[in-house]
Amino acid sequence: MDTKLKMSVINYPDIITLDREVKHLKCALLYGDDVRLISLSAGIFSSMTDVRFDDELAMLKSIKNASELVKTSHYQLYVRSLEEFGKLEQIIRSTRYKNAPFYMKAELRLGLKRQLELMSEKVREIVGTSNAEDIEKMMSNGMLRIDQFDSRFNAGDDFAFEFCNKLFHAIETTFPIFDAQTNEFIRELLKDGVFCITSRQAKKASHAGIADNLLAKLPTLDFAPIDEIMDIRNELREPLVRFRKELSLYADTITSVPWDQDFSYECDSLYHQKVAPTVLDINESIRENSFVRNLIGNLSTNKVFLSSLGTLAFTITVSGFLKTLSEIASNGALVAGTTLLVREMAIAYKEYRKKHNEVKKNGLYFYHQAGQLLGI
Repeated sequence: MDTKLKMSVINYPDIITLDREVKHLKCALLYGDDVRLISLSAGIFSSMTDVRFDDELAMLKSIKNASELVKTSHYQLYVRSLEEFGKLEQIIRSTRYKNAPFYMKAELRLGLKRQLELMSEKVREIVGTSNAEDIEKMMSNGMLRIDQFDSRFNAGDDFAFEFCNKLFHAIETTFPIFDAQTNEFIRELLKDGVFCITSRQAKKASHAGIADNLLAKLPTLDFAPIDEIMDIRNELREPLVRFRKELSLYADTITSVPWDQDFSYECDSLYHQKVAPTVLDINESIRENSFVRNLIGNLSTNKVFLSSLGTLAFTITVSGFLKTLSEIASNGALVAGTTLLVREMAIAYKEYRKKHNEVKKNGLYFYHQAGQLLGI
């Protein structure tokens, strides 16, 4: 049985940089086990990284798709590419080309490869170098999969139909995170009766939306390197289970869904009424639960220990400048208190661990710790 929490990030295909994708992906990677990205820009970018240079049609398709991204900022390059696409495709698909000598095919492949590399460089500029690097890191760790589109963006109804199919499938099979434009798109589709969303699907979308909203509030998450986010997730793997349970309960109480205009307001209210106060309580509990403080508290009420060590020894203990046990044992006045000290240390540590484990069981401990680690 597959127990992975599968998430998807769906961005409306308006062909811009990958800023929105990376922001939502950081939240999804911190929360989910498996992440799928549906984004035209990301799909075009990722398709250019694994094209086979011995497949002329595949290279030509990648160049065609990339031309849509470079259209705005490099219009002359776009126009020049369009003029060549039709001629090249006709040549490649012709029987004459299939029977052509190898050196002629190699020459054409080399030309396509150069054009692909040029387009790849332009696409990288458009999506943003840092965004491109983040996407590549996410893909390399095996947690991110990027959907490819078979239809071109300017293919009209064909592309719209394909995007809708991917959107419906993500809603059905994953915990989906939508950007603002996609939420508006879903709202219009529901209004027009194009499709229906079940209560189960809506609950999963709310769960994912709450996670995205809350995690986006963590300090410096937008600037955190992908490696750091993955390290935090791995370190807090067990508390994450309880955090998911807590957010699932929140999703049961919230009345709106991500495509409702009140959803962000409800998430903010949830944060201020439940999340922020609980995180503050956790922080205070951790601060108050100090091993040294527990030890000092135990020693300060132990009359036998005080009479054995004397005022000087206790003053050293309170100030935090304890000597090693061997040094204490060498002092005749302190030998009697050494056994008691070790016993009280064991009791204090046991109390510390007990209280610490109780704090870790809080459903928002993951959220608190992730905030602490990101804020370091």
